[in-house]
Amino acid sequence: MRTRAYGAGRVLTTEQWTHVLKLTTMWSFDTIRDKSIEELTRLVRGPVQRIALARSFDIKQWIEPALLSLAQADALSPGDLEQLGWETAAKLFQVRESVVFGNTCACACNYCTVAHGPVAQAGVPVHHAPGTRPVVVSAASVRRSYDFSQKIKEVFGTEL
Repeated sequence: MRTRAYGAGRVLTTEQWTHVLKLTTMWSFDTIRDKSIEELTRLVRGPVQRIALARSFDIKQWIEPALLSLAQADALSPGDLEQLGWETAAKLFQVRESVVFGNTCACACNYCTVAHGPVAQAGVPVHHAPGTRPVVVSAASVRRSYDFSQKIKEVFGTEL
């Protein structure tokens, strides 16, 4: 478990900071609550874990960025989907499936070559060959760079 120093020589784990967050939320100790959220922001990297904590302890500012990260992910594991819950998973799939494939042609026709550049050569990374386009454009490759922010706001609404 990763740790983070607090005060002179005091080190707290993610689990301990979560307990601090729980107690400070319950007792309305806002300054220490803010400190625990700050520390957990550094310690908790996984978007599913952030959503779980955000929902448990009303950390609204974590939800949208975590959902964006999940929307842009190549794949979602069954464990992640189970932890999110059926309703959130369904909404997340609605967001992920909203990706628009305009201007992502991967065929070899002359128009595409003129409009999008020549197809990259096998074995040469696209970022090393200026003016080229990938051999294959997949839903995952488009999803990784797509900005789902508006769709997340639309689908998740007041949960954010």
